[in-house]
Amino acid sequence: MKEAINVSALNHYTFCPRRCALIYVEQAWSENLHTQSGRREHEQADVPDYEVRAGVHIERALPVWSEKIGWIGKCDVVEFHEDGIVYPVEYKHGKRRLWDNDDIQLYFF
Repeated sequence: MKEAINVSALNHYTFCPRRCALIYVEQAWSENLHTQSGRREHEQADVPDYEVRAGVHIERALPVWSEKIGWIGKCDVVEFHEDGIVYPVEYKHGKRRLWDNDDIQLYFF
């Protein structure tokens, strides 16, 4: 299998291809106040766990992949409802923005 693309890289690429290349190709990343805050807030979403609440099975940090498409990722939360509907949930820091880059991660689920 070819090397899989991390779904979060699609978020970076959609926002700014140069930023994506710096992070995923050049491995150039530096923390700042905003990234540190976002990382701390997101740490709970990265801990695998599950619960059942009102008939909804909730999985946290659920690994997902597709060999056919060539991507890999981890869902913050996936809700499995009794009627068969599945809702992926992606946590983001701050207000909803005008760009599609935050939404693109959900398009694959």
